[in-house]
Amino acid sequence: MAIFFQHVGERGGQRDFPKTIGTPSAGLAHFELDQIAEITEGLPPDEIRRIEDQIQKEAPNGFQVWGIPSGARSVLATLREGDWLLLLESDGPGGQFHYGGRVIYRPKREMFNLSQRLWGEAKFPLIVLLNGKLTDYPWDRFRVRRETGKE
Repeated sequence: MAIFFQHVGERGGQRDFPKTIGTPSAGLAHFELDQIAEITEGLPPDEIRRIEDQIQKEAPNGFQVWGIPSGARSVLATLREGDWLLLLESDGPGGQFHYGGRVIYRPKREMFNLSQRLWGEAKFPLIVLLNGKLTDYPWDRFRVRRETGKE
């Protein structure tokens, strides 16, 4: 298991979290596979069944969806099912992670059309299905733990 994080920026978080992650006032977003069926297009039936089984096991009440720009492909080359992805709005003073989720599935191909449909832009084609929670974990606390191993 590995932990990854993405700095999405305050504008990006405010614009995109409500669409596929959730908000503190509305709660978590919950997707089902049929809502993003293009994720399984062209896959063999046994791979589709494996994805369905994984979702049923990890997120029977629905999952969250996140998209990452193509430029991060090399950074995410080792992101696997079971890893964690944290979404950070700001790394400045008072900055916080607002979501943390465990990776359920990550398509091998870029999905520009799904990105366009979900976020209104085709620039987030590296799609990740997640099961997680909204949080308010401070960036400074994360940095201290990461740099020193202590809090």
